[in-house]
Amino acid sequence: MPVVPVLFAILLLEFMALTSELAFAIPDALAADVAAAMRHAGGRVTFAAAVALHTGVCLGAMIYFWLILRRIAPLDWGRIVMAMAAMALCVFGLMILLSQVSPRLVVFQMTYFTISALLEASPLASDLIASTLPGGVQPLSVAALYPTVLGIFSVLLAAGVTCAVLRRIGPPHAEGWAASFRANVRIILRSFYVLSLVLVSSSLTALLFVQLPAGLVPTTMAPPGFAAALASYTGSLATFWGGVYTLTLVSVFIGPMAVLYTRAWRHVSDHTDGHDLTAWLTDHGLNTSFPENIKNMIFLLAPLFVGPIGDLTKALG
Repeated sequence: MPVVPVLFAILLLEFMALTSELAFAIPDALAADVAAAMRHAGGRVTFAAAVALHTGVCLGAMIYFWLILRRIAPLDWGRIVMAMAAMALCVFGLMILLSQVSPRLVVFQMTYFTISALLEASPLASDLIASTLPGGVQPLSVAALYPTVLGIFSVLLAAGVTCAVLRRIGPPHAEGWAASFRANVRIILRSFYVLSLVLVSSSLTALLFVQLPAGLVPTTMAPPGFAAALASYTGSLATFWGGVYTLTLVSVFIGPMAVLYTRAWRHVSDHTDGHDLTAWLTDHGLNTSFPENIKNMIFLLAPLFVGPIGDLTKALG
């Protein structure tokens, strides 16, 4: 389920492709003046801080999800290690395959390769696109891949928690089911908030990554309107990925919550007299009041808001 929004977004973007790659519209060279050097250095520092924050958030989330899994589900360490290794190989292999197909998928053409071409146009960023790491890997590739992989594993563990909860809660006619429902709803809601934080930090890191070339645009020598167009483009990329992350959050939790809601309805219908479903849900940990729904909606849409808020902050600044 978590991969569905990503695959859907990649396929949908294919229908929005330009007739030529954006790299051809980039100026032949971006000036390496002092102001550009300072702005670009500041952008690198901010991006590094965002990656450090993202690392801490993802590691904390993965530890949290792992502890929940240890508590609510029997663990077969051999199968777990093999499954995680297989998923890692699949993720890396799929990303490498999609980045190398010809013609390039639009999602790679309009994100990584365009950002790489922008950085390549300036001597200030030559170290990022040079193949200086072992195996001829570019530092820019590591900067894009490392936070992505952390986010992917956080999402996979969150999905594992929701699956374990559904297997644990059982049918609504079991003894002690109401108490089990309350405990499992608490686990799912907390996991929802934690994963939302992970995806917000993912959106922030993506926003700062695509903004790396923005500081390289000279104030006097760039084509008219190029700086504003670049800011608009990077903002749209951040909004696109924020939307994908919000849909990922939905895909992880909407299924389990729908199943819990259905089982609660069956329990209320079969085991309680004169007790409506809304009141029963509120008494058992699933508050459906308007303020609570607003709070959950904010957490759900938070990854999507990162790009527009970043653009607004930059405009006001």
